[in-house]
Amino acid sequence: MWAMQFIAAYALLLAVPGPNVIAVAGQAALYGKRATLPYSVGVALGAAVLFAAVAFGRGMLGPVGELSRLAAFALLFVAWNIARAGMREPSPEQRRLAVGAGFMLAVTNPVTFAFFVAQVLSTHVMDTAECAVITAIVPAMALGNACLMAFLFSQPWVRARVLRHRRVFALGTASCLALLAVRIAMPL
Repeated sequence: MWAMQFIAAYALLLAVPGPNVIAVAGQAALYGKRATLPYSVGVALGAAVLFAAVAFGRGMLGPVGELSRLAAFALLFVAWNIARAGMREPSPEQRRLAVGAGFMLAVTNPVTFAFFVAQVLSTHVMDTAECAVITAIVPAMALGNACLMAFLFSQPWVRARVLRHRRVFALGTASCLALLAVRIAMPL
């Protein structure tokens, strides 16, 4: 029962634009869905590792402040790469790094982290088998969401508009991610 509730709530969370969605959508609009696939795989793997760490390693993640700084750094790294590459296609080296960048962004995503912690801590008894099933489902859902965003934002009519103003779009996407990083690093 808890697994079904978790899956439904996670599906809703994936629909809300956050760091992962903004980064995937920005990259898909700039470079197309094929170039965004490695990043999407990284996001899926990062989400799975984050859930597994929260579910199976309760309390072993370290202080929240350290996680926040790591999340801010990951967001700034992705923002910098999007802003820097706004005028040109990514190099083969940047494409190889895309899986790692997606992974780092997802595993340090504070929204997903807070959601996973709230879900795990709200259960009194957590079945290990149920956690294992969810650990397998989380990356599939994250990958599906990232691929859907990549598909939607890589449509020719979207890309044509974005590419016409490539630098502005890249800087806008990077600015959104950088502002999220500042907000995460300096909580109210």
